Parts: sequence; structure tokens; C-alpha cells
Amino acid sequence: MSGGAGNQLAIRVLQVSKLKRIVDKPQTYRNRILELTEARHKLSIAMLTHIYESNFTNAQLWDVLEDYFLGKIPDEVLPASKA
Repeated sequence: MSGGAGNQLAIRVLQVSKLKRIVDKPQTYRNRILELTEARHKLSIAMLTHIYESNFTNAQLWDVLEDYFLGKIPDEVLPASKA
């Protein structure tokens, strides 16, 4: 393939009845993987907003980042990530 020419996407449907049920009632469809991905994305946005909009000293910033990567989310971030 050169320069993206001739792109194709093949979809194999193994359970037609489930796909029909989703099409007929899309409001009942849930995908837990997508829900978790969305929640993590919202948390990341809230965390970055918290970092950029706060006036942390260098030491405070490193403490916040270290806590975040150790799984401790600041209280100010958690409500924003639920929105």
C-alpha cells in the first residue's frame, strides 16, 4: 500500500441477532471497555486541567504527579472527572 491508497475495512459479524438487537434498540447497548476508556479519558482531562490551572511550586507539582502515578487522585480532580 502506498500513501494510504486503497484502504479497506473488513467487518465479520458472527452474531447477527445481537447486531440486529443493537440496531433496533441502540439505547440498550453497553460496551464496558468503551465506558472504562471514556472514564479514564475524563480523568486525564480533569487531572491535566488541575495541573495547568493550579499555581503549584515545582516541588508541589512533582508531589501531585507522583501521587497520581501511584494511584492517589486529588480530591479536586475526582468530581470533575465524573462530569
